[in-house]
Amino acid sequence: KTEHCQTELCAVYQAMKNNKNVTMETIARPRGEEIPILFTGAPLVNNNGELIGAIESVTAITEQKKLQSYLSRSTN
Repeated sequence: KTEHCQTELCAVYQAMKNNKNVTMETIARPRGEEIPILFTGAPLVNNNGELIGAIESVTAITEQKKLQSYLSRSTN
């Protein structure tokens, strides 16, 4: 869980509210460890186009953040 869970910042909530994919970046803190993540909420619709739910995908981006930090330090 992140601080976005069960709030209006939740990607699933936003996907269902706006009927479109929503991707955000935050920090997850399982067991006290900080892990940068991207999370995406996508609305699910039935054959009639009616919203029936949403799905969430979470991707750890630790390596990307390390590379981004390295490149930033290397170019400054």
